[in-house]
Amino acid sequence: MFKSKLTRPEKVLLCIYELSKGTRGKLRYEDIVVGLFKKYPSEFALRGYSEYPDSEGVGKEIYRESMKRAGLIDHNNKIFSLTELGIAKVEGILGSKSYQHENITSKLPRFVINEINRIKSTQGFSLFSANDYEGITDTDFFNYFGITVRTPKSDFLMRFKTLEEVLEQLRLDYKSPLHKKIIDYHEFLMNKFQDIVQHFTINYHDKN
Repeated sequence: MFKSKLTRPEKVLLCIYELSKGTRGKLRYEDIVVGLFKKYPSEFALRGYSEYPDSEGVGKEIYRESMKRAGLIDHNNKIFSLTELGIAKVEGILGSKSYQHENITSKLPRFVINEINRIKSTQGFSLFSANDYEGITDTDFFNYFGITVRTPKSDFLMRFKTLEEVLEQLRLDYKSPLHKKIIDYHEFLMNKFQDIVQHFTINYHDKN
């Protein structure tokens, strides 16, 4: 069920979701501007010219740093896509049921299942599961977050936010050995590689 009134950012996410057919497909900025104008003509029309879309107004919404930092949307050179977390956000708006996976007994959003399967496949998690803590390197840290050493700070914070959402979901099913192991692995990495975390986060919030 829809809420009685969607916010403008929610309408942007919903429009992108519909244009990309519920996938992480990439969209041009212009397509989103036109899509929003067609779907919500009274709200995304140019002031004083109701027959034209308000490109600048859409830009204020779609380029919100908070949307990317929250891990909902990704963009580069005016090409946009929803993240898995963004898709889950929209599906929550739509009232969709949580997705299930044959290896997961509890109901979890699709973006959480995808992250679980990705983390399970990393070498660092295998080493951690085998109690080989010394063998875990900074490369494993970057692989866990799905980034590289050259990743911009804003992108790291987006991934950090996404994984925080994943951990919140996993803590609801803390009795699952796999979920507990992933939580423990996250805490281990955050402790062992504090210097890397600080590199990506220090002073960032003060500048944005």
